Amino acid sequence: MASPQTAMAWGNEGHEVTALIAFKLLTPKAQKHVLEILGGVPITTASTWPDDLKRAGEGCVVPGAPGCNPNYRPETSQWHFVDMPMAEDRFDPNGKYCESSRYGDCIIPAIEEFRVILAKSKGSGDEQKRKRHDALSFVIHLLGDLHQPLHCADNGDGGGNAAYVTWEGEPKYTWADVWNLHSVWDSYLIGLNIAAMPANKRTVADYSDLIVAQLDARERKFAQLKADTIENGRPETVISWAEASHTMAKTSTYVLPSERVKKSTRGFKAPGGKDLVLLNSKYFENNRPKVQDQLKLGGIRLARILNEIYDKD
Repeated sequence: MASPQTAMAWGNEGHEVTALIAFKLLTPKAQKHVLEILGGVPITTASTWPDDLKRAGEGCVVPGAPGCNPNYRPETSQWHFVDMPMAEDRFDPNGKYCESSRYGDCIIPAIEEFRVILAKSKGSGDEQKRKRHDALSFVIHLLGDLHQPLHCADNGDGGGNAAYVTWEGEPKYTWADVWNLHSVWDSYLIGLNIAAMPANKRTVADYSDLIVAQLDARERKFAQLKADTIENGRPETVISWAEASHTMAKTSTYVLPSERVKKSTRGFKAPGGKDLVLLNSKYFENNRPKVQDQLKLGGIRLARILNEIYDKD
């Protein structure tokens, strides 16, 4: 098994793969607009930038205080997810999990608001350019987050962040002594897929090329505005995408092996003395293709949004 670097909210690799898939599916006119707005910043860099804004920093109390991340913007924190309870099947726009606060509301209205900004923002002043850059970066990033199932579901564990797991042969976890379920889906499963590529093609660019090469005609047509849906009868809205991710969390992500252990296979205890779920090879093999499907759908739908904005004709 591979030991990819772990990060929050799809690892960097996941966001980069989604962004590269989308860029390859943009029309030339849409690509030109995207490149102009990013102003020389690679789309892969833009895809991960919003994560930096939600990290407060060691000992940070309010933005600008000692110890704070200089880029910290607390109002962006809740834009990355929607904690739909496991007992629900549909998004409730009035649900407490999407209430406005100083940390934002949730990912669904955030995506819609940034779409509006990109579609309507005009002018060549610095403020307008910054506004478009930020909105585009967030749309790229949040379409990735929306397709990570644990960003659309909560089983009383912070979307899997407090669900501790281990497995035989687990690598060192970058951010803590023990792994959590969220990090497995953010990065580890993607790393396994990349590690399965030929030895000279284990990059996010190669992996995104592989996914694009496997797209069917309907998926390409949807991305480039030549079909209204990917599958007949399945609506294509931000809400329906979030609900589909929520369903995957219930039917796949949280379908865990029954065995529990007190320590990880590397000898560490979980915070609070919680049991750890002992994952097995079947769990990884069942979910590797599902992670790839989610990356693919995120890229296709991101391309659709950007083509609609920048080349609707």
